[in-house]
Amino acid sequence: MCAPNTGVLVKSIINQSDGRRSDVLPLLDCVADMKVIFMLDSGNGVLAPSDNLMNPYMTAQQIRQQVKEVRVYILAQEGQYDKTYTSKSIIYVGDSDPNMDNLEGHNFNIGANVHYRWKLYTIVVQPKNMKQRLS
Repeated sequence: MCAPNTGVLVKSIINQSDGRRSDVLPLLDCVADMKVIFMLDSGNGVLAPSDNLMNPYMTAQQIRQQVKEVRVYILAQEGQYDKTYTSKSIIYVGDSDPNMDNLEGHNFNIGANVHYRWKLYTIVVQPKNMKQRLS
């Protein structure tokens, strides 16, 4: 039922002590693309997007202090193949307001899958459990 080149978005937990992965839990079928944008506050109270959290100079403490919001955009198929329907061939995976994601999103070419309906899911999370653990 899914369009070609789509997949299942799954959840799994990795045990940090031995690197083993828990059982995979399917979350959403027929996913074509996904984008995660981290909204940071570098101390001035203004949120700015950055998906460059892998910066080797950014410490874990800086990440905990600066990440104020995580935005997840998921492009997924909605319904079955419909030869009477034609969607756009390029879909922007990111915020509809360019000021919100600072063009960190990207255009996704759905190719020949234009006879499927597509939905862009937006999930916004404000992390609450990123405080430093005391041992």
